[in-house]
Amino acid sequence: MSDVNLEYCHIYAEELKNNDFSELKAGVGITKDIIAQFERTGITYSLNVLVDNYFGEHHHLDIEPLRSYLASEGLPPDGIYWEADMATACNEMISNLKPVTVTKSSDELNFISTGYDTHLFRSKTTETLKSSFLRGSINFLSPLSGDGSQTGRANHCQHSSRTVIVQYNGDNVRYGCPLLSACWTLSRFGISPYIDALSTFDSIQKKQKFIGNQIITVLPLMYMNVESTVIDLLSNMRSKTIKKLRNKIGYRFY
Repeated sequence: MSDVNLEYCHIYAEELKNNDFSELKAGVGITKDIIAQFERTGITYSLNVLVDNYFGEHHHLDIEPLRSYLASEGLPPDGIYWEADMATACNEMISNLKPVTVTKSSDELNFISTGYDTHLFRSKTTETLKSSFLRGSINFLSPLSGDGSQTGRANHCQHSSRTVIVQYNGDNVRYGCPLLSACWTLSRFGISPYIDALSTFDSIQKKQKFIGNQIITVLPLMYMNVESTVIDLLSNMRSKTIKKLRNKIGYRFY
């Protein structure tokens, strides 16, 4: 097991198909800063890529140009994974959500969060990152103050929001991004059946390195709402073990 499973590249299938890596540049810079901090403090990690291929070709895209680009930046990935794989684990997650949070109609399944929304901020200084890891308990879900500045206190807003997590069209089922991302998140902690859904482990050693005691995800700011719903999904699962993992999930938005 690694100390940290780091997802530093999230790319759409269309971008991969067109070898368009322009949106990754800012994230690459942030990742280099994080890794430099890890290496100074002896933190072990794995570097992971997630390809959003849910509406693209399934496992038939050429990943070598992406692998070469990341290697040229000094960040060769330990693994490249496919979001579409997570679809096989979605029903398991749905069955473990608190019944009060799920409503179903003839054409969709809705997740209703009645908890508290934690606003995630964009970044943390490397010194704060370092001290968080050295303390052994990390919570990067630090909120924003009312004016958008960083604050050390909780600033929660009670809410009741509805998110479509599954759409039905006859025999066709489409799982929503928050649900797929929540399954991906649990796979990174090595939790079954979520990790079992991934198709790219070719050795026990690779699988063990992939599993993180904590996870960090580097993402553009536009994903913040999706990831906020991911945290809500995990917070509303029946398993107390999974709920506790929330404090081991970190983000660096840019």
